[in-house]
Amino acid sequence: MAHVYVANGTHQHQHFLYRVVESKSLRRLEIPAGRQQRFPEDFSEGQQIDEIIRQLERFGAVPASDVPAVHTPRALVYSVGKPIKSDPIDAARERDEEVRQDVAAQKTEEAGLAQFSTLAQHGAQASLKSSTLEVTQMETVGDRPEKDGVDFEAKVDTKAGKRANSKRRSGK
Repeated sequence: MAHVYVANGTHQHQHFLYRVVESKSLRRLEIPAGRQQRFPEDFSEGQQIDEIIRQLERFGAVPASDVPAVHTPRALVYSVGKPIKSDPIDAARERDEEVRQDVAAQKTEEAGLAQFSTLAQHGAQASLKSSTLEVTQMETVGDRPEKDGVDFEAKVDTKAGKRANSKRRSGK
């Protein structure tokens, strides 16, 4: 029998829903922000542990020994047999922040690219070659707003996303 630990390296509480092999009922494990929890069940080696790990990984979890593999926001880290030390949890929190910034940058660029097709649909001149978007998260401190968190600027042009040696299909 082995214990499975799961840590939440984010700033938000998470609820992980799972099923155990011998039961059809859905179970819930609450994992506070920056903390870890042990599944209440003692899992037998083999199928039960493999099934829980499969469910964790489908949710984006990675082994505590491989925190750099976190590629999705709000990912969990897990360990079989021993509690997770604080260093991997802290590293997961830092990695989560990096991944969130990457997602924000990608969404900003996509918004900039969408601007070109929107302008074309409304008859804007085709002479527009580039645009700059700036995204700044403002947080109110007392009576004055202060910058905090996301501060990102993206410059996109009409060539963004095109392959160097091929033509894009128009979808017509």
